[in-house]
Amino acid sequence: MHVLHIGKHREERSALDSQFQSFFSNKIKVFLITSNRFCVIWRLSFKISSHE
Repeated sequence: MHVLHIGKHREERSALDSQFQSFFSNKIKVFLITSNRFCVIWRLSFKISSHE
């Protein structure tokens, strides 16, 4: 009975871990995309300001 309870708890925990991993990877993707866009915008504005 006790071993079964531990096994069930482990399954729930692995499900939570996979949910957390997918959430975390999505956050990293969004962060990379936004930082990449910010770099492109910053370079464009820097080029425009340097041409003047």
